[in-house]
Amino acid sequence: MAAIESTTRLIHFQSLLKPWVPTATAIRWRTRKPNIQRPIPDHYVKARYKAALQPIYPDPLVDMPWFKVCGNILTQKEDEEVGKYEELLAKQFYTRFADSQLIAILHENSFKAHEIIKIKQMLHGHNMQMVFGSRKIATMALANTEFEPVLRLHVGKTAYLCSKDLQVSKLLKFTKKMTSFVLLGGVVQGRLLTRNELQWCSTLPDINMLRAELCSILASSTSQLSQSLTYQQQQLARSLEQHVKQNDEISCGGDS
Repeated sequence: MAAIESTTRLIHFQSLLKPWVPTATAIRWRTRKPNIQRPIPDHYVKARYKAALQPIYPDPLVDMPWFKVCGNILTQKEDEEVGKYEELLAKQFYTRFADSQLIAILHENSFKAHEIIKIKQMLHGHNMQMVFGSRKIATMALANTEFEPVLRLHVGKTAYLCSKDLQVSKLLKFTKKMTSFVLLGGVVQGRLLTRNELQWCSTLPDINMLRAELCSILASSTSQLSQSLTYQQQQLARSLEQHVKQNDEISCGGDS
């Protein structure tokens, strides 16, 4: 009797484990791939259910006071902590600016590492050096200094070409060969200039030539002044010499 009950229970359990075969199967209509850019609109009944079940979130600005809702009020930003490494970079940044008589401000486009290596090789031996720094480092280095107007052009990625010699024409030739950088302006002896003003400065003669011309002009004026001051004395001395010669000739003729 127990064996019969166990077999009936096993048969009943197997009937529960029979796989369910659906009479209808969902398949994709028209195409196998769904159109993601232009999907087929939902059925009317499904759209009604979705609209009814869509959650409605409360507005977070309803119960807030007006001085918090207004977006024009500037919020105070917390002061960022400055690290020692950033202070060192800012100090080096300012030192390179202070040691340079000519600085070119360049907009930095995307470039590869080998391009920077070629630029450094090109600038080697000409007392020129590329300087890179973020907006934060540049602000720390140049704020409240004579180079503070440069920060107006430091937008995005910006690089600087510093030269210890005042040779604008040579610097412009190098910037033309640097295809990954765009010239924005420059600083000539502490004065911020635009790109057109830099090109005008390149047409000016060399400072040593101008100094030589100035020295010659000053020397010519001093020589003319000395000649004009000594002219009367020289004429008087010549007249006295001629008068003495005439007296000597007359005395010699009387004695004979």
